[in-house]
Amino acid sequence: MIIPLQSTIIPIFKLATAISLINTRTLMILLYTAGAIPFATIIYTGFVKGIPSRDGGGRRHGRLREDANLFLRLFSRSCCLPPAPSS
Repeated sequence: MIIPLQSTIIPIFKLATAISLINTRTLMILLYTAGAIPFATIIYTGFVKGIPSRDGGGRRHGRLREDANLFLRLFSRSCCLPPAPSS
């Protein structure tokens, strides 16, 4: 559910005044981040849902475990963690 911007202006102003963030860059960074993350999440979710499955539903037949192991092996290499066990 999305809240209209106009209904949040006064509460944000009161909060920023209470914590002494009026006319600061910190307030602007917080406001832009708080506004951009939900929008980006909605856009990204729509994008990911639009990607067709590469194997036509093979994940139901055991492919999920193979993909998870591949992800863990690649992630552990990029983060300098010990490698995940391969199956």
